[in-house]
Amino acid sequence: GLGDVYKRQDIINEKVHGWLDSPLHLAGYFHNPYYYYRDGDRIRMDEAVMEGVFTCIETFYPDVDI
Repeated sequence: GLGDVYKRQDIINEKVHGWLDSPLHLAGYFHNPYYYYRDGDRIRMDEAVMEGVFTCIETFYPDVDI
């Protein structure tokens, strides 16, 4: 039934947490034209996404002030 669907979704969410929401994946999501042009306003306002983008920038360019 529907309870099984929710239970499976919870299992999937637990397994991908910390993996697909890593700073690198969030930066990739931000820079992906498909999502950016479709949901750009929402993406730019999403604190977790923007934090991931800035974390990646700071990791790859540690000597540059943002």
